[in-house]
Amino acid sequence: MGILTKISKKIEDIASETSQYLSGDSKKAYEEQKATEAKKIEKTVEGYTFTKDQLRDLDVLLGQANFVDGRHLWIAGFDNFKANQNVKAANLFSGKKNLKFLSIKDDDFYLMKFDKNVLLPYRVFNVDDVLLVDLTSKMTKSSMKIKFKDDTKFSIDITENKDSVKAIKGMFK
Repeated sequence: MGILTKISKKIEDIASETSQYLSGDSKKAYEEQKATEAKKIEKTVEGYTFTKDQLRDLDVLLGQANFVDGRHLWIAGFDNFKANQNVKAANLFSGKKNLKFLSIKDDDFYLMKFDKNVLLPYRVFNVDDVLLVDLTSKMTKSSMKIKFKDDTKFSIDITENKDSVKAIKGMFK
């Protein structure tokens, strides 16, 4: 086991123990996010197996996986539960494998994550399932929070495809 593998494993361990560093609303939001991911999606949607080379162009990857239509509306980023710096470092060192996705194909919205070498949708929904969308834009980052009618939440700091943020937000009005 090489040193990079050991570092990667340690970072994964830190990221998986995130909840112990959280408190109050941040911990509750984190647990709700994990509960959302653990739920079975109502529509049967298969994950898409990808190669490491395909991670270089996420737009093409999502198109090949059939999770976007011709508009190519999607965003990706990292969980933002206001945890300590270790989780941010874990996201930094883990590259794209901790990204969470929101993509749109026709009238369906997909929440997805990477699970090893599979792009896995864990929730499919439409506009009617959404209670509130909050977009926060600052000079250095944009964040999107979606609260669903079943009281679950999706919240990320957007790092990929930032150009689609306003178009996606506009779809929820």
